[in-house]
Amino acid sequence: MAAEQLKLALAEALELKKALRPACRAIDGVIKALETSDMEPLGQLTKKVAALERRAAQEGLKRSVVALGTALVETKRALADIERDRRDVLKRRQAIAVLAAERGFRFKHGDRWDWLGPFRVDHTEQTAVIKLARFAVARLRSPSGLEAVLAAEASRSRLEKDARIGWNEFVAAAYRRQEALSPSEPVAWAALVDAAVPDPKERRRKAPTITYRLALLVFGGAPDGWAFTCVPPTLAEQKNALEVPDPQHPGESVRVSRGRLRRP
Repeated sequence: MAAEQLKLALAEALELKKALRPACRAIDGVIKALETSDMEPLGQLTKKVAALERRAAQEGLKRSVVALGTALVETKRALADIERDRRDVLKRRQAIAVLAAERGFRFKHGDRWDWLGPFRVDHTEQTAVIKLARFAVARLRSPSGLEAVLAAEASRSRLEKDARIGWNEFVAAAYRRQEALSPSEPVAWAALVDAAVPDPKERRRKAPTITYRLALLVFGGAPDGWAFTCVPPTLAEQKNALEVPDPQHPGESVRVSRGRLRRP
């Protein structure tokens, strides 16, 4: 009888040991997420808490780790507080202004949105959408101000990198088309892009990168000193002209339809 009871105890102990390791990982993950909650995407934090809740539902853990049930109740309350705080758009925008200044990111408040460098940040309680001109480069679920600033920084770094990949081929093809169209008159930017990126699907996929390249060409900072001098669009061209944001002056942009690509 004693041996049988010990076997049952051993089986329960082994089952608990098996359950403890993933439970410890889940607990540790939630602790770290709560300690850096301003940087943690709300969706990821919610998933981590849900995973911990599933672990806590195991009978062996309920009996052996009594404090886990109480801690989970408090954790879910904290998660609700974080989500409510993240949906405070005014607080989010105020945090973005402070953090942008601290991190040297050029910033400007608008009536209904903010500008971070070349990006416009559109806010609702549920989302923040980071746009370069009309192209969304990041969509965030009820982010903290810090998460929004970090996402804008990451988007800018990615665009800087992507704009320089294949730059020589892009600008050479565009310049050849320009010279074929006219040796001296302004030409349509769209025609140059069609020559540099002939595949329509690739043009759509690379639209944010192409727009960022044009911003560098128009406002300065393009590789090897290339530039695009644009002329003001005519009334007929205004509808299809591209909005090109100024990377150095948030909230400022020009409309581009035609111009001249100039070699260094």
